[in-house]
Amino acid sequence: MSHYVQAKLILDHYGINHQKAKTIEELAELIVAIQKNLLSDTDGLSREVLEEIADVQFMILQLLSYAGDFLKVCEIMDRKIERQLNRIKEE
Repeated sequence: MSHYVQAKLILDHYGINHQKAKTIEELAELIVAIQKNLLSDTDGLSREVLEEIADVQFMILQLLSYAGDFLKVCEIMDRKIERQLNRIKEE
């Protein structure tokens, strides 16, 4: 079973509002993990950061499975990446 299908099953079980709140919780945990990693002054990402990234990505997958807007998100990402690359060229 694909991650998308699993994400949709979990979202359908808990409901969109519950999973929105869970997404906020996971994002907060990622912020804390990144801050700790940054303050440790080590290169790379800690195991804790990687775990939290996985949690956040899975929550985002659930939200996208509800909306079904994968292509729209990809289009927006493409525009944002292109804009940032242009800014880098101008520096």
